Amino acid sequence: MSEEKRRLLRPYEWVLLGFALLLMAHFGLQALGVNMTSKGSEMAWLEQPTGPAKIYSPSPDRSRKREVNKTLDQLAVQFAEGKSFRAKPQDLQPKGLNKDEAKYYSDLRQRKNDNRLSAKDWAEIMKSSYNTYKSVRSIFDQVDGSQDEKVDESELGQILSDIEMTNRVFSRIEQDFGVPRAQLEAFATRGSRALCDWATFVDQNRR
Repeated sequence: MSEEKRRLLRPYEWVLLGFALLLMAHFGLQALGVNMTSKGSEMAWLEQPTGPAKIYSPSPDRSRKREVNKTLDQLAVQFAEGKSFRAKPQDLQPKGLNKDEAKYYSDLRQRKNDNRLSAKDWAEIMKSSYNTYKSVRSIFDQVDGSQDEKVDESELGQILSDIEMTNRVFSRIEQDFGVPRAQLEAFATRGSRALCDWATFVDQNRR
């Protein structure tokens, strides 16, 4: 019995043996090209397949678009009321439109004065016209490199007095809206006009 007891390992010897086996297994796997660290990182990532959570915040452009759509929906209801609502620029500005935009929609109300149009009809007309206005504004903004969405009448006059910039503007409008260049040149000779006048002209003559 005493000989069998001597053959048994003491507790600390079992611990050392286990540790030695773990080291051998670790170095053996590394020798075979298995990277335990990267494996652990990969498993941690798989536990979160969507990656780090992102905090969503609407972009200024998206927020502005929502505000404009809301304003246009409200105006569409009022425009559908017919003669009971007078669409003057000063009436539209408190609704979140700038002075030029207000004049643009006042002109739109006058040239499409049809009492048979419903609020839904007006909403479709106004949103389509807004896209035209926004595109024309973008063309004038980009041609002089400003891209600040603040082109006023004086800046339009400067752009249209420059042959090279005028050619770029007319080429873009002709390409995007199908308005013949001859019509654009004829409209330009009528004098310096506001952005809303150009947007109205393009909206009326687009193909």
